[in-house]
Amino acid sequence: MLKKFVFISLSFFIVLSLLNIFSGIVLWRLHKNYQPKKGHKDAPYIYFEQEPHGAYTNGFEIDSTIPLNKANNEYRILLLGGSVANGLGSTVSKEGDFKSSSIRKSYLEKLLQDSLKNRKITVLNGAIASFVTEQEFIAFQKFLQFYNPDMVIGLHGYNDIESFRVTHHDLNERFAPQPMFYVSGMVSPPFKMVENFKKNYSFGNIFSGYYSHLRNALFFSLKKTGATEYPFENTDDLTDTRLQSYASQHFFVCKDLYDFCRVKKIQYLNFLQPVRFYKSNDSTYYGNDKSKVYPFLAKTYYYMEKRLDSLPDNVNLTDLDQKRLDYVDDCHPSNDGFRFLAEAIVPVILKKINQPLKN
Repeated sequence: MLKKFVFISLSFFIVLSLLNIFSGIVLWRLHKNYQPKKGHKDAPYIYFEQEPHGAYTNGFEIDSTIPLNKANNEYRILLLGGSVANGLGSTVSKEGDFKSSSIRKSYLEKLLQDSLKNRKITVLNGAIASFVTEQEFIAFQKFLQFYNPDMVIGLHGYNDIESFRVTHHDLNERFAPQPMFYVSGMVSPPFKMVENFKKNYSFGNIFSGYYSHLRNALFFSLKKTGATEYPFENTDDLTDTRLQSYASQHFFVCKDLYDFCRVKKIQYLNFLQPVRFYKSNDSTYYGNDKSKVYPFLAKTYYYMEKRLDSLPDNVNLTDLDQKRLDYVDDCHPSNDGFRFLAEAIVPVILKKINQPLKN
């Protein structure tokens, strides 16, 4: 009887192990050539950058033929942010409108140039999709400051709040990405997701831990049936104190970026980007988004807006007409919406250009 029990237990163990290894091989084969961020590649300091394409070979959507030194009478504006800032810096005045066969002449640059005909205006698109403000700051310090911009524009907010949503269950109240994470060997949670992806779908991971792939398969099956949820969908531990902490973390990074620019004698404008689920000064508005996380996103954005009000040269864009922005998702305007966004911020930029640099 004992031998039979041992034989059955051992057989069951072997079958499960073989199934787990088989699942791991299938997942590895499916993911070995898949990059969690398409169009990007690994990069030191900023974690990822754009893959070279066309005339953009320097990791950013900046014409690689632009020299670091400015021409006489040239005024350079560096745009920082995520995909919305990148879209603002690359949206053309009309479809098919190109400065050359490979370089876009952005509508933002055109509007500014039309208003300042006596100067050469260059808008440098240093924004990269999925960047959070900490990455923008590091990219500016390590690479982009050497283009000698006269003004830096930061357009951000959504990616930062998404990183909060994905990682709010982290026990560390100061989880928000900071440059110190790189020094200490720690990796901030939003970046951990990419790193964990690489580890989970590596060949060596096939043999790490019994039944991990079967466990993953079970989780996704339960997720599809609605029986479980992702950690970032859990809102049980969210409090006003925690949300205000997230807003403060974002503010301090924006303040560091402002102070760095001031030391470098560069004008800095900070824009809190508009989003579909929030209206200015209304922490209870989250539109038609009925998922339980949206009220917390709206409230966090409210605290971010209020915190940023004390930042010099900050402009909240959360009161822009949502119909004119014509959102295609939570934060991305349509092409016409991007052009409306450019038209909305140009007066602010022009006013700032004509102001003396603050001490």
